Amino acid sequence: MIATVVLAAWTSAQSPLPVVRVEPSVVPDGSPVLVVVCAPGRIEGRFENQPLRFRGDTQASTAALDRPRQTALAAIPYAAKPGPREVVVRITHAGQTQIHHAPFTVVSGNYPTSIVVTPPRSKATLIAAGAEPHRKNAPPLPRAEPGSFSRALASNTKARLWRGRFLRPVITTVTEPYGTSRLNIRGRRKWRSTHLALDLDGQGGEPVLASNGGVVVAAGHYPGSGNTVIIDHGDRLLSLHFHNDRLHVKRGDRVKRGTAIADVGATGRVTGPHLHLEIRLNGHRVSPESLIDLIPPEK
Repeated sequence: MIATVVLAAWTSAQSPLPVVRVEPSVVPDGSPVLVVVCAPGRIEGRFENQPLRFRGDTQASTAALDRPRQTALAAIPYAAKPGPREVVVRITHAGQTQIHHAPFTVVSGNYPTSIVVTPPRSKATLIAAGAEPHRKNAPPLPRAEPGSFSRALASNTKARLWRGRFLRPVITTVTEPYGTSRLNIRGRRKWRSTHLALDLDGQGGEPVLASNGGVVVAAGHYPGSGNTVIIDHGDRLLSLHFHNDRLHVKRGDRVKRGTAIADVGATGRVTGPHLHLEIRLNGHRVSPESLIDLIPPEK
């Protein structure tokens, strides 16, 4: 079901009544939502403390084929309290402003739990850049410039660089899903952590693809994440790719959906080859799989 709100105050002398909806109308915590507005004019919106940036959308609107369609993404934070929410949208057209409230419901993601036990003297392998077991002759990358990771996370391209559906960067099995609550045990030490990313298995060397269009804002070696690529997709949407082997892009490169940006590897603090994929939207780490499922294929 899709939540739809139409205000009758939009007079018949003007354009057809606006339609505002949130997709999906029932969403787990830790997920993105798509706010759809079918109306002419200037669109502004907000969800809690997140300003929404609406852009024209070429996808056909099933609710209002005769009206322009604009969309924006919003993030439901991980562990957000279940219950009703609403997005507030302001539409200004022909000298008149209307306020619309689009309701939706947040439910618990019911994310899995795991127990990770390692021997007292065992640590995750810290592999230097280029020192892959399967790529021993790969040239090492210099360590990234100090502060470049934080600057990349603060990137705020005020344009939408993505279009249409997002791809899974590597077609393989999931080794650890988003939202997993971990109980880590090493000897007598115990601690809890939450995995707010998607781990995708690999043997090493498989191509890692850009999930959508954007600009590379970081490409280099970092002590924990290893050989890393961060893509800014615009409108405060970032994708982060950790533990790669070779990198095929550099900072400042523009990429398209499906561009090969790296190879799966085991650099950084890891126990074996895999891709660690994070999605950050408006500063929140949300489920990559939810983003992939959110946007339908273009017709």
